[in-house]
Amino acid sequence: MNCRTNEKTVLETSEGHRQMAQWVWVRQWTDHPKREHKSRALALREKFGSADLPFYVLISPGGEVLGTVQGTIFDKAGFYATLADAVRRSKEIRAGRTGRSEEGTDGAHAQRPRRE
Repeated sequence: MNCRTNEKTVLETSEGHRQMAQWVWVRQWTDHPKREHKSRALALREKFGSADLPFYVLISPGGEVLGTVQGTIFDKAGFYATLADAVRRSKEIRAGRTGRSEEGTDGAHAQRPRRE
């Protein structure tokens, strides 16, 4: 239920769409009784230290974890600030690797969430 609440009240709003346009979103089901879903939940717990639902992980193109958000989003501004901070950190990481500034370039491609 928390996932649907976040989708309706945060992610599917006009501001949510604007904020998410900077990211490639992948939706992974982990709470279905099928075995592969349970193994995904275990993999998330091992890799990121949590399998809470919902659980959002912000990952740079190079694989660095830039932030996480767990549970129902009650603070929209805080959630959007977490996204903005992750974009800023991703730019800093890439600028450090390439030795050049990437102001105004986020390098991500927006997509609708995919279900796996």
